[in-house]
Amino acid sequence: MFKKWISLSGCLALALACQGQALVRSQTLLAGARQDQAVALQGEHLELVQQANLRLPLVEQISLRTETDRFQLQRQEYLSRLSINGLREIKRQNLLNDAERLEIESRQRLLLHEALANRYAAVVEYRLSQNEAELHQRLLEVYEDKLRVLRKMAELDLDTDVEELIKVEYDRDELQLRLSAAQNRLRQLQSLLHQLTPGLPADWQLDTAQFVQPLQLERLLASSDPAAALHPELAEQASQVSRLQAEYDLEKAKGEQVLDFLQVRFQNRPGEPFNREMSVGLGVNLPFKGSSRLKSNQLKIEQHEASQELRLGQADLQQKLTEAQQALGALSQQYSQAQQQVQNSQALFTLRQAAAGANQEPLVLLRAQELLLKRELRRLDLGRDMYSRYLDVLDWSGRLSAPPLRNYLSAALEQY
Repeated sequence: MFKKWISLSGCLALALACQGQALVRSQTLLAGARQDQAVALQGEHLELVQQANLRLPLVEQISLRTETDRFQLQRQEYLSRLSINGLREIKRQNLLNDAERLEIESRQRLLLHEALANRYAAVVEYRLSQNEAELHQRLLEVYEDKLRVLRKMAELDLDTDVEELIKVEYDRDELQLRLSAAQNRLRQLQSLLHQLTPGLPADWQLDTAQFVQPLQLERLLASSDPAAALHPELAEQASQVSRLQAEYDLEKAKGEQVLDFLQVRFQNRPGEPFNREMSVGLGVNLPFKGSSRLKSNQLKIEQHEASQELRLGQADLQQKLTEAQQALGALSQQYSQAQQQVQNSQALFTLRQAAAGANQEPLVLLRAQELLLKRELRRLDLGRDMYSRYLDVLDWSGRLSAPPLRNYLSAALEQY
């Protein structure tokens, strides 16, 4: 009875301590990716580009020239020249501006994607470390109870197995080390998430009410649409190919421009009629590309190289995605099998019989509890692999950062 009151007091103290901690949902931690420093700086750069006037004007340059004839001011000649840009060149420049802006937007999404991937991994590991620390604590209590029973039996000379006593003591000490490591890891992750999430209260705990369970992972992937998603790294490479194509088209348009300039000349010769003093001229470019051909060929080679890298990247990501999906399916089957093994285990049956009033030896009950907790730890390891493959699928399919952003750690897939 005294031990029950001690346990009840400990649970009450733990409940009172948790009341002072703010519960933070996983989407709050994920939403902090929008305020990541790299994402914010890239956003400032994108805003600057969007506000800047990058349109190529029709008039490139206006010049006014004068020349003295016979060193007489009354015979001073004047020439005005208007250099213009071709309409096709202006159009191609605007297309290049759009391609460059799209490349900057793709870069920003890639940075957001990387920030989200880091936060997803940290939140999942935080949740798994919570479960691991809890299971280790419960298993440690079982070992402590076994040691008390074995030592009591030794005091009463009840044929105690000394070898078993030594083994249980070793297992307890090893578990204490693992529990300490799990708790340290949990504190490190909590500190990391606190740094990554602006505005997070100093004392907080993860709200796990809607946290997705391992056997729900495949269903969530099936319910989300991967068609609209594209990995941002591939999107950035595609935008680079488009930008190089736009640069090539602009260089080609420059080489095809015919009209170079318009000019008006006033000779200012006293005694001459006005129609002889005033003349109009224009400059025409001959179809000779010169160094423009070299630059065009260089751009074409760069675009071809970027296109090949894009195709290789697509094939590589598709292979990784397929392998991750297959691995997740296999792990789900193992997890279900491990869960079924727990339900059919003699250890669970023995504990249920004891709860129903059947007499069992204390060491048998403790051994049953120990093995059930070890089965739970094994399932936890399988779950860790499943979450890892799940995040790989979300990452490599591009769904982590595909708009609208969804919380793939919640069974409801809320937008945030």
